[in-house]
This record gives sequence, structure tokens and C-alpha cells, in this order.
Amino acid sequence: MVSIHPSVDNGIKPGAKDFAGGTLVCSCADKAVKVSVKSQSAHNHACGCTKCWKPKGALFSIVAVVPRAKLSVTENADKLAIVDPSAVIQRYACKGCGVHMYSRIEKKDHPFYGLDFIHTELSPESGWSEPTFRLGLGDGALLTEWKSVYKRGFVMQGTAGPSPGVS
Repeated sequence: MVSIHPSVDNGIKPGAKDFAGGTLVCSCADKAVKVSVKSQSAHNHACGCTKCWKPKGALFSIVAVVPRAKLSVTENADKLAIVDPSAVIQRYACKGCGVHMYSRIEKKDHPFYGLDFIHTELSPESGWSEPTFRLGLGDGALLTEWKSVYKRGFVMQGTAGPSPGVS
């Protein structure tokens, strides 16, 4: 079976209206990075790009946003490193396990400045907002995501991949 993402493969659980946040925890067994989020997430969505962190075997990432002022690293911040310092979205990943703990935009004139991107599946708490859309704008968005997924080596069972000329 193809895994879109573990948090949606067996149906989507609705978020809790009174949920006020929780803690994100990396996958390290020892000295895990912990990030406190004091807010419900918003704009939870699926992303098929090649830069977003995905759980093993998932084709898509599930990413939400929270206000920047409501996120803080509470344990083992020294284990975090920016994945690509030249990228607009600064993805902070654990140097031990590779999990992207949060992402931040530092350009104050960027439309998403002030919002941090998080992966709510890293939290043991339930109640985070549910995924409600797939990221992408315009008619070419789905083709762009299909190309991204295809380039990572996925081919649907019973097909030979995308149409000729797709690269």
C-alpha cells in the first residue's frame, strides 16, 4: 500500500477546538530535542516538495503553521542545525536523527514572516488542527507535485510512471 502520510492514511482526525498547543519531540532516544508550541496549529496541509521532512515511507509531508512568538525550543537546542542556510525557509533539523523540528522565515518582508512551520505528528498530544488542503496554486500545482514525487523514485503500481516528456 502507498503511504501518503501516516497521519492521513487511515482517515483524518479532526482537531480539538479548545486545543492550546503541545510539545514537539524529535526521534532521538537520548537527549531528544523538544519544542514547546503554545498555540493551536493552522493551515495544516500536505506538501510533496523534496525539501520538507517526511516520515519514512511517506510521499508527502504534513505541515502546519503557528505564530512565531508561540514557539520555543525547550530542550537540547544545541542539537539543532539549519538544513540549508541559503533557503528562504530555514528548516531546523536535529543533528542526531534528522527530523525537522520547525521551519522559520527570517525575511521580514516575506508574506509568511511571523509564522513558523511545524510537523504536528512529532507531538504526543492529540488535538492539533487536521490537514485541510494540499499546498499548491494554479493548474500546474498537482503536476509539479507529481514530478517531485516521481523524481524521488515513486511509481504507482500498474503504471510506468508519468507521461513521456515529464521531467
